[in-house]
Formats: sequence, C-alpha cells, structure tokens
Amino acid sequence: MVHDEDDDRAFMQWALAVHAPAVGRITVHPAPTAAAPAALAHDLLRALGKHLPWAGSPEGTCWMRDARSAWRAAAAWVQALEIGHVVLTRAHLVTAAHLRRLFALAHLTGIRLTLVCHGPLTPAAAAAVESQRPVKVYTLAAARNLAPAEPVRPVPGRFAWWEPAPFPPPPAEPCFRLPGHVPLPTECLVAVARRLHSRIAHPQHAAALAAQLMTNQSLEHVLALSPSAFTPEAVPGWAAALIEAGRRFKDLDGRVGSPFLFRLSGWDRIAVAEAALACGLKEHQLRPPRRHARLTAATTKGS
Repeated sequence: MVHDEDDDRAFMQWALAVHAPAVGRITVHPAPTAAAPAALAHDLLRALGKHLPWAGSPEGTCWMRDARSAWRAAAAWVQALEIGHVVLTRAHLVTAAHLRRLFALAHLTGIRLTLVCHGPLTPAAAAAVESQRPVKVYTLAAARNLAPAEPVRPVPGRFAWWEPAPFPPPPAEPCFRLPGHVPLPTECLVAVARRLHSRIAHPQHAAALAAQLMTNQSLEHVLALSPSAFTPEAVPGWAAALIEAGRRFKDLDGRVGSPFLFRLSGWDRIAVAEAALACGLKEHQLRPPRRHARLTAATTKGS
C-alpha cells in the first residue's frame, strides 16, 4: 500500500509508467465517480487493453451490467494473459465493496496488488484494506522499489496481445469471411487476433471467434467441439491466450466438467455476431440460386 499523503503528481506518474502488460504488470486507473457494481471490473478490462462493446444491442451488451459476469471476465483474462501484478491508482476513492471484490480476485488468481492512495480512505474501505494486513510505504523511492519504471522485454516467442488494434475500426480496414473458402494466411490471422484481443472484452466471445478462425468452421461447428480439441499442441500461438481465456471463464462460470468448451446462450450469440462485425469478420452466406436457373428448372419440369 503506497501512501501519497500530499497528492504528489510524481506518485501518479510513477504508477502510470510501471504499466507493462508484456511482463505481466498492469496499472488500473479507475473512473473517479464509478460506483456501479461492475465498474472496477470494467476498469480492469480496459487496463488489459479490452474495449467494452461500443455499439452493440441491449441483448449483446447485457453481460456488462452483471457484476458477476464482469468480474469473472476480468479474472479469466488476468489468468490467461499471465498478469502477476496489478497497481491500482486513486485507491482512496474506491468503495469498500469494490476493494473486497478486488481482494477476492487477488486471492483467486494469486496476483500481487499495490494500492496507491492519494488521500484518506473511508472507514469501511480502511477496514477492508487492513483485513489484508498490507505492507505500507510512504516515499516515492520505496514505491519505485516495489515496481521500477524502466524498459522491459517481453518473453520471446509469446504472442504480443498487448499491441492494440486501432479502435474504433478504421473505415478502410480489411474484412474477412468467417468461415472462408480458404484458411487465412498467418499474417492475416495475427492481425485479426489483435482485433479480438482489443475489441472483445468477454473471454468466451473472443474465444469462440478464435476457434472459428482456427478451424475455418461455422460457430455451430465449434460449439459442438469438446475441450480436448483445444490442446496446447492443437492451438496456434496467436490463438492460445484467447482460447485459454474462454476456458478459464467456463471454469469460473461453474462448468468445469462440461463436455464442451463453449455454451453460448441466445444473447451470447448476438454478442458474438456483433463482436465479429466489430473485428471485421463477416458471416459467410451461401449465394441463392440464380433466377434464370430456377426458371430453367421450372420450364424443364413442365415440358
């Protein structure tokens, strides 16, 4: 717990500078007036580079209003993306209820938490923090020892999920059919994978689209696949974290023994379709028979 008793700008600069998702450390900068039950989970998702649905239907975005789903999504991504350290700024403005959820997330995932307080905590929040028996530091030098703000190198061979795709999507962005007549080349798959990471906050929705790209099959096909179809050997590097996030969310959702990796409700399917469009993926439609061909068949039948 870092105490910035004088609200010194240098503490905030340090906290923002140590954001390094490539090595498993993120800085969460919460909205100052966010009190909704899912608000801090949304802040975590944004710190992980995820954009919440921005133009979806009420059915496709309903999961965001459910605090349990939002926190499970955050936990699934934290585990799948191998996040080990979370720095929370403005911790003195975070409600006790949000802090308790954050502590539960830390207990579940094993992450290290650093709370940066720029003012006094409320009594309820202080009691929640003290229950964790935090180590307290009061100087910038001590804070820098907790997390040095210096250049870091990512793990070699790991897919760079932290490199964002542009958002909102640019008008001239290439689009792809899903599934297509032929598999996409690797460079296209990597570009689309970055879109899935950046533009889809729900782990199961992102994983379902990744599975379609992997198999070049329809959504109905991948929904029928068992988890054994997604072994580490069968999943390419660009899709590994996406599939793992979907698996983690399934387990957190109480479906550890499920024979399928995905179980998408009606609203989930709406959300997946909307997410596909946001990522430049369009459902392939079979062309209807040409009109003159139908006329020829009818004429032949009647002659």
